[in-house]
Amino acid sequence: MTLLALAYLGVLRADDLGMGDAMVVGALAIAMAGGEFLRVGGPTHRSIAPVATGAAVALALASVSDNHELAYGAPLVVVTVALIILLTAVWLEKPDNLSFRIAGHTIRVIVMGFLAVAFRELPLMEGGSLAHAAAQGEIEPWALALTMLGLTCLAQLLELSLHVWMRTALGRQQWREILAEDARDMLPIAAAAMSTGVVVAIGLRSLGLMAIVLFLAPLVLMRISIARRTGAIQARRQSITALSRLTDLAGYTEPGHAERVAVLCGLVGREVHLPARSIIHLETAALLHDVGQIGLRHSVPYGATINLAPLDQEQIADDSADLVEEAVYLTQSAAIIRSYPTSFRVLHEEAKRLSVEARILKVCNAYDDLTRGDPLRREPALERIMLGLGYEYDPAVVDVLRTVTVNLTPPTEVPAGAEDEAAPSRP
Repeated sequence: MTLLALAYLGVLRADDLGMGDAMVVGALAIAMAGGEFLRVGGPTHRSIAPVATGAAVALALASVSDNHELAYGAPLVVVTVALIILLTAVWLEKPDNLSFRIAGHTIRVIVMGFLAVAFRELPLMEGGSLAHAAAQGEIEPWALALTMLGLTCLAQLLELSLHVWMRTALGRQQWREILAEDARDMLPIAAAAMSTGVVVAIGLRSLGLMAIVLFLAPLVLMRISIARRTGAIQARRQSITALSRLTDLAGYTEPGHAERVAVLCGLVGREVHLPARSIIHLETAALLHDVGQIGLRHSVPYGATINLAPLDQEQIADDSADLVEEAVYLTQSAAIIRSYPTSFRVLHEEAKRLSVEARILKVCNAYDDLTRGDPLRREPALERIMLGLGYEYDPAVVDVLRTVTVNLTPPTEVPAGAEDEAAPSRP
């Protein structure tokens, strides 16, 4: 941080900024810092700061303020953005997943550096840079606006490409899935923030510093809307988790069964590269797959449906799915619940469709039914599941389950009687 601050002072001295430049840079820096504190979590993965992004774009593309040419260069833009991100990250960031966050912040600095260099440094016009030509009136206003929008489109493409590459390198998803998620969830917000930055840069010409407040205000309102939507999603998930514990409290299932199955499903889903939204639907199905047991006259021992006849398993799954389907936003999870008791063999013997989510839920539910949350029962449970390999259970899913459960097992001996409880009965 000290080196970055010294570099900032060096750039300021090298640019020899006038009062007009200093006021614009200072005002946009304050807007960026405030925007970092207005950061909000995205629907599936990374957080976003639309206000800070809009202010940074305006800093990179501003050429005139109150008929005064802004002469600062791209190095000042890069160092300002990097310094603000670093200062706010020290204040706001949590230590978890630090490498992912650092990489994300680095990408933001690179993208803003690209914009600043392309607009302020490259000699793309006969008289010099685009910023100088715009300040001298050598570009028609409509052409200037289109040029700025074109540069922001290239910047968005660069940011999207770098994020896809980063998440592919650090995560377990394939690039096509990550690209689809980012394009659907983040690209519209990034486009709104960057286009607003263009409007601020153009508005500085006639409105001066007032343009910053006037045109960034809609991004603040958008951030509030995103935060409310994110809060509603979190509240919905909390309600689902609370509902999943109903069978535990009523004594129909082992305490924590649904949560453990959901965790296993998430681990397996990420290992087989399921899209983030599919993992959300799968985890929701895992949390609610046993709610149909509340309609039983007599509870199943330990709530372990693996020991029931196939028709009884299907009936409980249908009852659970009927309850879950009452919420329209849970229809995809209900479909997983309804089909998860189906044997894997139907894919080949009867040529029926069976989603990978349902196959994952079937294996993970069976595993927790047999272990009842005790990792020391892992080996006998897997032996029992292996007896149904290719008939009841998807072999590929079982292989992944075996891998992800290794780290959940402490290196101690299996307690006496564990093998007997998890092993299948023999005639």
